[in-house]
Amino acid sequence: MADLRLVISILVIINSVSCEKDDYIRRKMEALNNRSKELYGTVGDDVKWDSFDLEYLMYPRGDKRKLSILSRAWQEYYECLARLAESVPPPRFLPNVISMLFQGSVARLPCNLCAEPGSTEQLTWIYSKGGDEINITAAIEDFSDIQSYDRLSVEGRVVTIYNVIPEDEGVYSCRDGDTQGGIVIIEVVDTENYTVVKPTTSRGPHPVAPETYEGVILSTQWSQWSECSVCDKVGRRHRYGICYVNLDQNLIADYLVDSEKTTARFKLMELDIKLIELFQAFPGGVPCRSQYLPQPMKALDVVQQRPSEIMIGMCKVPCIERNPYEKLENSNDVYPVNYQLPKQPPPPVTTTIFATVGQRITLRCPGTTLRDVPISWRVGSGAVIVPRQLAAAGRGHVSSRDHLVIHTALLHDHNLYSCWQRDKLAGAVKLVVGAGWQQRWAPALAVLGALAALAAAALLRPRARGQRALYYIH
Repeated sequence: MADLRLVISILVIINSVSCEKDDYIRRKMEALNNRSKELYGTVGDDVKWDSFDLEYLMYPRGDKRKLSILSRAWQEYYECLARLAESVPPPRFLPNVISMLFQGSVARLPCNLCAEPGSTEQLTWIYSKGGDEINITAAIEDFSDIQSYDRLSVEGRVVTIYNVIPEDEGVYSCRDGDTQGGIVIIEVVDTENYTVVKPTTSRGPHPVAPETYEGVILSTQWSQWSECSVCDKVGRRHRYGICYVNLDQNLIADYLVDSEKTTARFKLMELDIKLIELFQAFPGGVPCRSQYLPQPMKALDVVQQRPSEIMIGMCKVPCIERNPYEKLENSNDVYPVNYQLPKQPPPPVTTTIFATVGQRITLRCPGTTLRDVPISWRVGSGAVIVPRQLAAAGRGHVSSRDHLVIHTALLHDHNLYSCWQRDKLAGAVKLVVGAGWQQRWAPALAVLGALAALAAAALLRPRARGQRALYYIH
């Protein structure tokens, strides 16, 4: 009865006291807080009214503006549910996704759960591979050492992984409280065949249109456009298109009604219930070269012959300063306690590649600035590599995936190659080119050379104090 009297008292106070009597409400709420502590002990922190707009938090009553906000929030929630239901055909499996990505691209994993207005969101992302599960949300908060931590960002209900690598493959899923969302399976490839295309607003070649063969649908699923490579002048941007295969929903429905008749009519390959269940579980389709696609369907000529695509477009955007530290919202130049700073990019990553004379070499940027910006390359002390000039010289080229390719390595290609996203250094690759015997002994020689340099520096320090020398180890 004490619980009921307490609840009734709160409702009577809130509905009987005028909104303008803020002091009176505060006194009553303080009394209720004290009474609650007497009945139940310490149940939590007292309500701090100084940080709230009391008038704004009152029940909307006849306030049309507040009613409009609530109505719009519920409308967005029901629209989300409708889109979710429409995207999942019968028998209403969870909306699962298989996402194939080029190595070095950006993965965006949206949570396909709908949040009810007013609910306390407790969104958690889970990553599993080989039977082990990792709580991504907790790992980010605790700075845990997971493979993709420094390249991973969680904003709202979307997880973004920059510069994806094969180690990022696995199963991702989101949970909102006790509600489980569909799974997202990531596959990372480096040898997927692709063609370079342009937007339909430019001269060709243009993307391949969707195709249908006896109920087998072939299409291209596109990523978002990247940011422009430069600002305040004409640059380039790109997006990736992966070949996907799917079964027509009418074909699936016919099979479920009469499997024998449908199988006899379908000539491309033999249908079975496992294939039907696969495309029911993944209504968006399966990548054409996915390891999860059954071999009979993967071996179809129409599937093998359709390539993936990379679209290159021109762009021009103004230079906008993105530094969030320069502008504060209050006059005291102090961040509010609940202000969440954006995640800072990881330090540049450096790798070393050993190659022999005459070898074809592909350099990939090993790092990221946590932005989806095309890569530009520099050599040595900072000379920018112009792709057209490199291709015209016949020595190499920059691929559509921003890889620096050297067709035939020469001794003077031995250098440091740095990769940049606009004016931010993302990483560097040290290329060591030598003959066969040099290649075999290069790591040992590098270590010995470093030790010798350290010893020489220690011996010469008293005589060379105040001077700085630059050593090259070949």
